[in-house]
Formats: sequence, structure tokens, C-alpha cells
Amino acid sequence: MSKNSQKKYALFDPKTGHVTQIKRSYLEEGHQPTICGEHIVLANLIVELVEDPIARKRILEKVDIVYDMGKRMGAKLVEYHNASGKGGGWREGY
Repeated sequence: MSKNSQKKYALFDPKTGHVTQIKRSYLEEGHQPTICGEHIVLANLIVELVEDPIARKRILEKVDIVYDMGKRMGAKLVEYHNASGKGGGWREGY
């Protein structure tokens, strides 16, 4: 598997097997989902439900890649929005 040299964000540490925990707010009634938040929920479900350690690690590595891509995409969208001069700031679901 090739390493992504552009990777900046992680929710999974393959050396320790640690996965970012779900924030309580994600589980509250009426919580608006985010791409990154849903990746964290998905990673925690994988830890909980996938028993085969090799399969679990491979799946978590892929979820970690798309989490990083989502975080970088979100940062770029904020950058584009701010550069547009539209004002009003960036907000989730904009």
C-alpha cells in the first residue's frame, strides 16, 4: 500500500490501533451530520463490529484516507469562500 505524502489529518493510528472517539454531540437528537463526523462514527463502528484484526486494520486505513481527504476538502472550501468576498463567514451546511 502506498503512503499518501499529502496526508495531514488522521482518525486512526495503525501502530496503536487507536481510533478517534465519537463526540457526545454526534449522538444527540437533531445533530447535523458532517462528513468528518460520519467518518469518525464509521471508524468506531468498524472497531466495534469487525472482528478480524487484519480486515479491521485494512478498512480503518481506507476510512482514514477519506477522512483526511474530507478535512482537506473542507479547508479548501473555506478558503475559496473567504476569497470570494461574499462575506457572512463559512458555516457547516453552507
